[in-house]
Amino acid sequence: MRLFLLLVVLPLAACSGDAGDSTPDEELAWPTTCDAVEAAGLCYAWDGEQTADHEAFQEQCEGPYEGAYSDGACPGEAIARCDTDQGFDLLLAYQYYAPTWDLQGAQTHCEGLASCQFSCTFEAL
Repeated sequence: MRLFLLLVVLPLAACSGDAGDSTPDEELAWPTTCDAVEAAGLCYAWDGEQTADHEAFQEQCEGPYEGAYSDGACPGEAIARCDTDQGFDLLLAYQYYAPTWDLQGAQTHCEGLASCQFSCTFEAL
């Protein structure tokens, strides 16, 4: 029986010491919002523990939510609010706006959110 020794040579990557910028965007304060009133009749407000950098929240806002990300407040004329606990002390409030939403539709949406299996509060404003 013969034994063969197979050597694999892998290229070594040089370490430059720069693993990328992982510091949060210092220009924005926390909490933050995603104003998607025009696109979906919703404004999302993140609060509590900041569990990711601003870039992650901004990507969520400008991608699937089709909104504008900022550290400003949601517009004031909401008809209802759904406060959810996303886990790890990250809070997300959904604010609903007419004419896209009525109270019944907003409450149904709120109660159907996956995070409402843990904790959520619906409030008509």
